Parts: sequence; structure tokens; C-alpha cells
Amino acid sequence: MTMPQMKLGEMLIAHGIIREEQLQEAIQHQKKTGKKIGHALIALGMITEKHLLDFLSQQLHIPFYDLTQHSVNPQFEQQLSEAYARLYRAILLTKQNDGFLVGMADPLDVIAIDTLRSVLKKPLYFVLINDQDLEQAFKLIYRHTKEISSFATALSQEINREAIAIAGAPVGQTDAPVIKLLNILFEDAIQMHASDIHIEPNENCIRVRLRIDGMLYEQILKEHSIMPALVSRLKLMSRLNISEKRLPQDGRFEIAPLGDKYDIRLSTMPTPFGESIVMRLLPQTQGLVRLDAVGMNGDILTRMHALFRKPNGIILVTGPTGSGKSTTLYAAVNEINHPEIKIITIEDPIEYFLPFAVQIQTNDQIKLDFAAILRSLLRHDPDVILLGEMRDQETSSTAMRIALTGRLILSTLHTNDAITTIYRLIDLGIEPYMIAATMQAILAQRLVRLICKHCIAPYQLESHEKIWLTKSNLLKADVQFKQGAGCSFCNNTGFHGRTAVFELLEFTADMSEVLRKNDQNAFHKLAEKSLAGKLLINDVYRLAVQGITTISEMMRVINEGYGLVESL
Repeated sequence: MTMPQMKLGEMLIAHGIIREEQLQEAIQHQKKTGKKIGHALIALGMITEKHLLDFLSQQLHIPFYDLTQHSVNPQFEQQLSEAYARLYRAILLTKQNDGFLVGMADPLDVIAIDTLRSVLKKPLYFVLINDQDLEQAFKLIYRHTKEISSFATALSQEINREAIAIAGAPVGQTDAPVIKLLNILFEDAIQMHASDIHIEPNENCIRVRLRIDGMLYEQILKEHSIMPALVSRLKLMSRLNISEKRLPQDGRFEIAPLGDKYDIRLSTMPTPFGESIVMRLLPQTQGLVRLDAVGMNGDILTRMHALFRKPNGIILVTGPTGSGKSTTLYAAVNEINHPEIKIITIEDPIEYFLPFAVQIQTNDQIKLDFAAILRSLLRHDPDVILLGEMRDQETSSTAMRIALTGRLILSTLHTNDAITTIYRLIDLGIEPYMIAATMQAILAQRLVRLICKHCIAPYQLESHEKIWLTKSNLLKADVQFKQGAGCSFCNNTGFHGRTAVFELLEFTADMSEVLRKNDQNAFHKLAEKSLAGKLLINDVYRLAVQGITTISEMMRVINEGYGLVESL
């Protein structure tokens, strides 16, 4: 940014925007109030803020950055303290190249610019921002850390004084520091579209981490002494045993900190430094999605619709934890739903309540597990059964026997791809002939992050990415790949949101026949032939070619336990 030789007042006079006598009046106002000359001119009604910003943007060749159209990122408070930010009326917006994009209300403040460069020690790229918007951004950015730290400190002081029994606070109470602290954590998680909150005790601190689009982002709380109070409060809300600290516990509760209801699934785990907490956030106001909304392309979507019309058999959705299997199952029963069809679900736990289905939750304390429920289920005359997971031999074999009676069963299994699902079932003790008689299809899936639409940019492949694509027989010379540069909208990750990628293995008569004979080599060859060009890697590559995701994200997802790359 090149600084002009003239002062702001002189520039405005030179361009006929104000007169000399107006400038002198503004200078007198400035002396009385201490305001900068631009603010003095605005206060006296001699110029509007928009007029001034437009003028500065044109004359200084500095783009205007509308903060109302972008989110601000709390993580930058660690790079620029609130004191410096307010003193120099500046804010860090995004990472840019090897430095930062900086928003300033007064780009003519040479002292501020020089000081920021000295403090940040990185290249700075400047944009012009509205002063009122800047003040709002200060509140958003520095509220996060300030309030969390203040409530954590207050809570620590109360604990040190043994002033109150934190865990005994009524559930509806809202003024205790522990409650305020948790409310802020929940609000931040919801605003940042986090799926999980991790609260982990270490020897001298607490790690609070949010899982956003599959990745964890961390904040450190130094007040380690507050961890028992946080755990006790969350256990109280979840109706768990507060005094039991030796065993894992699972519970649930509802919150609505910003108006919309969220179902919170809580799990505790004992560690050497206290109990670790993980909470899954499930929005209850989010309607059931359809299969086309979870990322299925036309071919797989058409084939899945045909599979749903099958009168019996088993359809499995497979993938690692957190790959979106439950969402796909809910989308499936949502599309199957019809007044003439009875749907029963068996879940652990029930994630979303379905008005059109009979839902049953397992309860291990009274030995009401998947297998026990399945044994009694036929008397309730289901047409379609959603079974949360085929987690053991008894559950799997019982489900297959039920499928043979003319029921369609949808379930999940933790495997990395469609073909190895069969070997997993055999390892569980299921006879190959039972699999052959009941299996209709296996849908393997993953979740991939989407490039942020606000900062998408062309990208040249790195050498290791070219090598990886070459080994996978996917490298093409005429493809322009994309990536996200990082901006305030995506918290400088370059990604915003996720979608699913799939591979669908439909069982043919030939596959069932060779599997019935337990000829696993022949089955493997038939399955590979059926999936040729339609593997998970092909589906995610399709998104990369379309500029929807990146090659680095493709490599991350495919390399996570997925062993088909080298064999392509």
C-alpha cells in the first residue's frame, strides 16, 4: 500500500468534497473531542461515512471489505491482542499468502501500520473497513476468549474458596460461572457448525476442542482446577452418576442456547488427570434429508431407489466412525416411508425421532441389546427394519434369518470398503451361504470436505500429489484443480461443509452363487469387475475434477484405511 503525501483533509479539499472553512471547523471539533479528522467531518455532517470510505478506497487503491458479508475468526486474538487492535483500529481477517489480510478503519495511520508490521512480523495486506462494523467485530472476536477466561477464572476462585457446591446447582439455573462457561462453549460450537465438543483434562490445563468438518480445532484453558466442576455439571444435566468417576458413562440432554434445539449425546471416560468428556451435537430442528442431499450422484441414486423396492434382504452401509452412515440410513428410511409400509428401528442411541416409524433404543443394563430386540420383532409385523449396527455374530445371524422371512433390513458395519465387508461378516462367524441368500447390496461411503466458495482459487498440483494420482491411474493433463485460499468465512481452513462419496456393490446371481459355494477368490474377482471405475476413489476424484474438493482432501480420505489405491 503506497501512502499519499497529502493529509486526508487536504485530499478532500483537492477533490472538491469539502471546503477549506469546513476543514478548519472540523479541526476545531477534533481538538475538543480528540476524534480523528475523518470522524470529525462525519460528526459535523460534512461527509457521510460511506462517502469517505468510497473516496479512500478509490484514492488509495485499497479494496473495501464488507464485514457484514463475512464471518470473523476468534482464533486471531492470539496473534493480535485486543489492546493493540482497539488502539490502532485494526483487525486480522484471514491468512493471505505468507502473511495476514488486515482490515483498518484508517488506512492513513502510518504509525499504526508500522506498529502492526513490527508486532506481527509478517507481510500485511490491507483492506478498508467500516468503523462501526469494526467495533462489532471486536466484540465478537474478543468476547469469546475474554468471557471464557473470565468465567473459568471465576469458577476457579469459587472452587478455591469452596464457596458453592457446583454440581448441586439446579438444572435451570443460569447465573453460576460453570453454567455461563458451558453456555458459551455450546454457543461457539453451534455458531461454528461443530459436530462434537471434546473437553480433555491434562496435567496442567484443559483442552477444549471442536470438531468442524471432521477436523479438530483447539483452545487451551489454564484453570485445570475447574474440570471436576465442568464434569459434575454435565453429568447432572445428563442424569448420570456424579460420584462414579472410575467407569465410562453415557447420557444425553437437550439445549437451545441460540433458539434451536440440540440433542447432546455425552460420554465420559476416566483418565489419569480426570474424566474426559466428548459431546455429540445433534440439531433437532434439522429435517430429515433425502439421499440426493447427502451427495449421491445420478447412477448410484437410481440404483439405490431400485434396491429400496426389494421386498426382502439386507442392504449394508459401511465406513469408519464419523463417515455419515447414520445420516444415510435415516435418508433411506425417509424415502422408503409410505403409509402402507411399517418401519421399525433399533438404535443405540436414537439420534433423530421419526414420526412415521416405531423406534426402539437398546439398554444394556437390562440386557435389551440388538439381538434381544430382533428376536421379538417379528411379532410386531415390520416390513422394513433399520438396525443400528451388525456388531456381533448373534445380531448379524438373527438379522439374516429375519431377512429370509420377507423383511428388508438396513444396517451398518465398520469396514473400509464394500468388498471387505463380506470378509468381515465371515470373520464374525456368519456362514457364506447365509450372506449369499440375504445380501442385496453394500454401500461404502466417506465424508469429504468441500472447498469454501468464498475463497476458492486455482491450484497447481504438488509433486507428491502428481505421483499419487499417477499411481492411481487418475492423472490428467487438462484438469484445473482448485483449493480454498482461506478466509474468515471458513475459519482460514479453505473448507466449508462436507458431502459424502460412495461405492455401491450390488449382488448379482453369479456373486451369490460363488459365495454360496464359499469360493471367495471367485467372488472377489466378480466384485472387482462390478466396481471397476466406480470405487470410492473414483467418486471423490470426480468431485476434485469439478472443483468441489481438493486432491489433498482426496488423499486424506482415501488413505485412511482404504487399501485399493495401489491395486488400481
